[in-house]
Amino acid sequence: IPQDVLSPKDGVLVQRLADGTVAAVPHRVDENGQFVLQLRAGGEVFVQNTKKEFKDIEKDGHKQYIEALAERLIVNGTDEEAFSPKAPMTRGQFGAMLQRSLALPKTKAASFKDTSDNQFTYELQTLVDIGVLKGDGDLLKPQQDITRKQAALMIARLLEHLEVDVPAVSADDATFTDKEAISPDALEAVALMKKLQIFSGKEDGRFDPNAPLTRSQMAKVLYQTLKYVDMM
Repeated sequence: IPQDVLSPKDGVLVQRLADGTVAAVPHRVDENGQFVLQLRAGGEVFVQNTKKEFKDIEKDGHKQYIEALAERLIVNGTDEEAFSPKAPMTRGQFGAMLQRSLALPKTKAASFKDTSDNQFTYELQTLVDIGVLKGDGDLLKPQQDITRKQAALMIARLLEHLEVDVPAVSADDATFTDKEAISPDALEAVALMKKLQIFSGKEDGRFDPNAPLTRSQMAKVLYQTLKYVDMM
């Protein structure tokens, strides 16, 4: 779509879905200056002003990422004025944000005992079906806080699913001072996240793989991921 036909310079591109809800439209601008949209289904596409301000992120180092994602309706506050940047993310919340941010087609059925009544049932099952999210037997544990290591693994799998070109890395590239605390199955994913600048370590040089991913950290991770796949 040419920019002079539909321009989000004064807001964000959104789509009105069949159920009446409004969702942001993942998009990029191609080399010809035209918008390439990732649509969920048929429905009216228009520009909406969704600028949001949260009072508790003024001194947060990831403020720019939080605001950018909020404007695209990818993340919400914990209430009208607060984002709660230091609060942890659950596996369900993080998975739903990944699905929504890329408008991945939803799956219709849940295959885990603990997701049938979860608000993110279909979003999570979508990620399971494409190999991004892994369960533990017949449990997906959507209410459990997601760790930094788990988030790194999910992003790495998502990039593989999207068939995005990524640099070659090895476990040796995970040069964090607490490398021994990172499980072997996650070392390459963590190394890739560092290489792509999606994840960074703590100030003391640790990755802190088993610490909960905070909402603030999530914003940076998600923004950098979308930027890498050319959707920001």
